[in-house]
Amino acid sequence: MRHRTLARAIARAFRARTAMHVVTVIVFVLGVGAISAVVGTNDASARELGRGASFEDRRDLDLRDWWNWWRRRIPTPRPTATVQPTSSPTPTATKTVTPTATATPKVTATASPTATATATPKVTATASPTATATPKVTATTSPTATATATPKVTATASPTATATPKVTATASPTATATPKVTATASPTATATPGTKFVTLPPRSTLPSGEECAARVRRSSWEPRPANYTANHTVPPKPNASSMTTVWNFNSTFATRIDGNFTGTTDEILQWAACKWGFGEDITRARAVTESYWQQSAAGDNTSSASTCAQIGKSAPCAESYGILQVRFTAHAGTYPASVNSTAFNADYALAVLRTCYEGGYTWLQNGYGAGDEWGCVGLWFSGNWRDQGALNYISVVQGHLSGRTWEQSGF
Repeated sequence: MRHRTLARAIARAFRARTAMHVVTVIVFVLGVGAISAVVGTNDASARELGRGASFEDRRDLDLRDWWNWWRRRIPTPRPTATVQPTSSPTPTATKTVTPTATATPKVTATASPTATATATPKVTATASPTATATPKVTATTSPTATATATPKVTATASPTATATPKVTATASPTATATPKVTATASPTATATPGTKFVTLPPRSTLPSGEECAARVRRSSWEPRPANYTANHTVPPKPNASSMTTVWNFNSTFATRIDGNFTGTTDEILQWAACKWGFGEDITRARAVTESYWQQSAAGDNTSSASTCAQIGKSAPCAESYGILQVRFTAHAGTYPASVNSTAFNADYALAVLRTCYEGGYTWLQNGYGAGDEWGCVGLWFSGNWRDQGALNYISVVQGHLSGRTWEQSGF
């Protein structure tokens, strides 16, 4: 009965796998050796043990046979596997155990992750994370894993692939400098060179001839080379008093007429339009209607010898001359400057138009008033306010303006 009790105690010690089982085995082996010296070995009985005889039938056997019998019955404890870490980014384990939230702390790194940061795995409760996001594992393996490799751990703490959180790094956006926008003041029509000339309302302050000469948009384009001599001729100062008497110019307008400009035919038309505050395109269209931009043009022929004698010609002769057809019989003192100088011809014709536009021709009837530019254009042709002749002429000029005849091929 003592042997049975001892054998059961030894069996319980091995099943429990306590630290004392080693001491028990040593004592037990020494005891078996001492007893075996006195008691002989019974091989037949030992074989009987292997065939499964009952324990009561084995009480007389020696202790060494009991030890052999119990050793076959007690399961041998399996050693704990020690797994070395690899550089594989996928954690593997011999046994998959899903760790709980209390046993798996998140690794907190002091380094800010960048947009290319790799996932940081959760480790066991014994892991000691460093400030560089490199977790240490248990003391039996103690590998130091880099941020790009997940170490293998033991079977008791292997996280599954679903337990490994993905660290999403939010990249700080790069600030984009906003350029400063410098506001540029819009130029006025009367102050900035290169601006297209438009009609100024009545009572406007008109720019000087010198100012307009600086604002003309210069170009080598010359559709009428035959105008060259007249385009580069500046006449003597005309008689302002005679012009004031005939057309009721006020003294200011009369003294402004001088024809003091040279250039191409188009540059002269720009200059005159600027000086008298009219649109340059209307002026171009008027010049197409009157002369097709030819300063040598002459019209309104008369057979009166006395009329022709006023300018030293014999009958028949022309009464109107130049690019805008200034009529010497209506505008005394303009000949021969109106023939010899393109600039004077345009300067004078637009001075007459401005006087009309300002309301200076009070003797006109039929609803005349200041500010009617097209009515004044018709007056230049017919000498009356908006009669049929004037209306027909206005229509022709407007046709050249809308079609921009001076820009067409073959002009």
